[in-house]
Amino acid sequence: MGQRVLREKGWTHAWGIGRHILGSQIFDYWQDPWGDKHEHYCDGDLFTSDIPTGLHAVSCEAMAQWGPAMPRSFTKPKLSPSSLAALIRNLRRSPDLTVSKLLTLAKIFA
Repeated sequence: MGQRVLREKGWTHAWGIGRHILGSQIFDYWQDPWGDKHEHYCDGDLFTSDIPTGLHAVSCEAMAQWGPAMPRSFTKPKLSPSSLAALIRNLRRSPDLTVSKLLTLAKIFA
């Protein structure tokens, strides 16, 4: 039903259906008419303080338990003046996104 609504609104299917490893949610990614990707998902794990958090290695293989491989459009986005401006804005605003992290992700998903 969700796919039908998104498709009727002019969205394009981008990746999925699959299940993420972290969080275990069933995912389905869509690209809106303006070029941004969004995750349409359900059935995520419930996290509580009963189990401590940990680290998980990032890799293409670690993105999904099952489903199609991550498409190249996720790791090699089309660069345009507006996407570069958005990247610079996000680097300035986000405490979680740094140039170092961005370069590391670029190496992993190259």
